[in-house]
Amino acid sequence: MLKFSELDSKFHIVEKRGLCPVCGSNMTQTDRLKEGNNVFIWYKCINDECGGQRLQKQSAR
Repeated sequence: MLKFSELDSKFHIVEKRGLCPVCGSNMTQTDRLKEGNNVFIWYKCINDECGGQRLQKQSAR
């Protein structure tokens, strides 16, 4: 069983590398939305058998 700090580290690595948090495959950007000073980017796993998705929030500099 993973401890919280180990699981948290795993998700930071996955996010930085652009990998699916479910299966570890690459992810592709599917949508982008600018709202105020933020940009929300939606990613989907390229593996058709996986339903992994991720939403990333960035500052709109």
